[in-house]
Amino acid sequence: MKVAILSAMWQRYRLFEIFAKQLERFKQEYSIDSLVVGSEGEVSKQLCTERGVSYLEAPNKPLSDKFNFGSQYIHTHWNPDYLIILGSDDFVSNSLIETYLSLMNDLPDMIGIVDCNIYNAKIKELSYFRGYSNRRKGESLGMCRCLSRKVLNRLSGNLWLKNLNAGLDWSMTERLNKAGR
Repeated sequence: MKVAILSAMWQRYRLFEIFAKQLERFKQEYSIDSLVVGSEGEVSKQLCTERGVSYLEAPNKPLSDKFNFGSQYIHTHWNPDYLIILGSDDFVSNSLIETYLSLMNDLPDMIGIVDCNIYNAKIKELSYFRGYSNRRKGESLGMCRCLSRKVLNRLSGNLWLKNLNAGLDWSMTERLNKAGR
């Protein structure tokens, strides 16, 4: 099973270094290749290449276009069976990745999480996020959303609506719903 991870970065270098170590670990332990789309030239590129993470450069805004640039590249050039989306501040456990890899054996179109614990390192506090409510109740979070090749093909690698800087989780949900996921 060929799995890829897509992320984007902008500044927050110390945080990104920790994130890149996570991507490096996933490559070593699970053979998952990662692509990060950055916007700061050599600074961003070097942080990625030091950890064996593939890198592309794109303008930071609109953010949905930046992510679409990366997802189109992965879709076209890597052709993975599954694509996992992680923000550069999303830290997930090995056990979650192992759960995803196990679920992939059943060939679902999408895998996601609907709630999570969030640790705020600045104030050293752990909180629980119950997930979306009201009309979005039960919708997977954008963090660690995982899509099959079938879905990537259906959307031609364009996972988000264009020209957005906010609301990307909702945007992808809209694209998926219109494509009949």
